[in-house]
Amino acid sequence: MMRRLFVLLLDTVSTEVWSKAVADDARSRGWDVIEGPVANWPKLTDRCVVVSDDPDWGIIVPPVECAVIMMTPPSIVDGRPNDSEAKEKLALASARYAKAAAMLAGGGVRVDSEMTSFTLADLGNVTRPDYTSRPLKRSPSPLDYFATIPPPVGAAAVWPAEIMAFPKGSELDGGKPDMDLTGRARLLFHGPHLYLTPGLWRVTFQISVDPEGDVPPLRFEWKHGEDMVYCDAPINQSGRYEIRLERRWEVVGPSQITGWLMQAIFNGRLELHDCRIEKLADA
Repeated sequence: MMRRLFVLLLDTVSTEVWSKAVADDARSRGWDVIEGPVANWPKLTDRCVVVSDDPDWGIIVPPVECAVIMMTPPSIVDGRPNDSEAKEKLALASARYAKAAAMLAGGGVRVDSEMTSFTLADLGNVTRPDYTSRPLKRSPSPLDYFATIPPPVGAAAVWPAEIMAFPKGSELDGGKPDMDLTGRARLLFHGPHLYLTPGLWRVTFQISVDPEGDVPPLRFEWKHGEDMVYCDAPINQSGRYEIRLERRWEVVGPSQITGWLMQAIFNGRLELHDCRIEKLADA
């Protein structure tokens, strides 16, 4: 009978504490062990345990035969990412957490920092060695809504303006959150392509607008692919504003926020401060 199990390691501490323990235990019971990326799938045998930080193994192994180990909360980025490489790293990290959440939602085994052992399908009980936890120094992360996986109702995080992209000239990024609205109709900002899990979510924009005597016709969108919700906001008075949009995520996928100037104007300024993301209800 073919049996294939998968243990996903989501952070460095998980790898340090659990990786060898799982592999040694599996081998002692006569299981083969594979590590590394999902590209190693041709090495799978009929009685095999995969120990990896690549969540795409979950495409091959059913969720009920998976375990997800997370020993520390998300701390992918210290401070605020403000370059393309950091933004891409953040998006990839969000995909890992979201795919892990999908495994757990499908019946996978959750393993956290308090657990000293867990049971996985036919492998049986696996016990970790003792270890001394060390204090972690971390800044607030745009991925804080993944502090618990899957994200519960009330999970939230602040997405700072720096993780968005601001078009400049013919480029899709390179501009600043504080922008001159004078000019043609155009895309003002977009991003951050961070993954969300199924459920009802809300995003709240914090912006400042100075119309400088004009009435900039602004539109704010929130979407996954072409499926979107939006708010039109023609603002004629200077001040700080809050824009809220709610959207139900049916599948795991990246979130795209966009701000638009809908027609050409001769005056005005806008600054995006940040966006707050919050889960309102389960799927």
